[in-house]
Amino acid sequence: MDIGSHVKAGDLLAEIETPELNAQKRQAAADLNTAIANNKLAQSTAKRWINLLKTDSVSKQETDEKVSAAQALQAAMSSAKANLDRLTELVGFERVIAPFDGIITARATDIGALINSGSSTTAKPLFRIAQTNPLRIYVKVPQNYSARITSNLVVSLHFAEHPGQEFPAKLLDTAKAIDPTTRTLLAQFTAENKDEVLLPGGYTEVWFSLSLPPHTVRIPVNTLLFRAQGLQVATVDKDQKIVLKSVTINRDFGAEVEIATGVTPGERIVINPPDSITDGEVVRVVS
Repeated sequence: MDIGSHVKAGDLLAEIETPELNAQKRQAAADLNTAIANNKLAQSTAKRWINLLKTDSVSKQETDEKVSAAQALQAAMSSAKANLDRLTELVGFERVIAPFDGIITARATDIGALINSGSSTTAKPLFRIAQTNPLRIYVKVPQNYSARITSNLVVSLHFAEHPGQEFPAKLLDTAKAIDPTTRTLLAQFTAENKDEVLLPGGYTEVWFSLSLPPHTVRIPVNTLLFRAQGLQVATVDKDQKIVLKSVTINRDFGAEVEIATGVTPGERIVINPPDSITDGEVVRVVS
């Protein structure tokens, strides 16, 4: 198997020779046979002494010693079996098996190379396999948009190597928690990639088509007043009087901002208001 090879789950990628491990397994099997024989003799001996105790042919102290010895040898047999099972599991790793369908993207070994054990600090993966169909895409969504990432959401993927093309991807799941460091929600999408047009490990732009929340207002940034009590905008009521309203910004688009609270659609807002503007001031609206 080499890079670029397609593999199926269960395919054999490599076999590792482990002569020392095989010798340890044979020794463990022999130790288990010895422990089984010793346990069998100890159990039958304990039973005989228990029967003899019923006729007062032996002392209770001696009987207890035989029973205790039998229990110890039974524990030794269980320990020997566990050790053999452990070595059998390790020997099973001689065969490197593909865990899922995919393509080998890296191979870090050759025939005859020495393989370090997985517990070694210098150990490296022998192979890297990437799943190509479906392709999984991980996106960090800003917290402001997180409430709109719902089931059945479909996004468009745009790749630099495929200009003018877009590829649909469906939402698989999210982390259901905001990362406290980046203030983002990790979302996982899947895209069909039967023809392997899309390469795993790459970068893509993800375009979302998200509906705005109800009563969302976007206003120019030159309508904002920076006051000691916070951000405000100057609105004009039906009597042509100024009403100052405190607002909170949901998102900043540069020339415009999305207002979360403070104003509603349809209100008249003063553009480039002077710092001296006050509540109740009468104005003349110029078309």
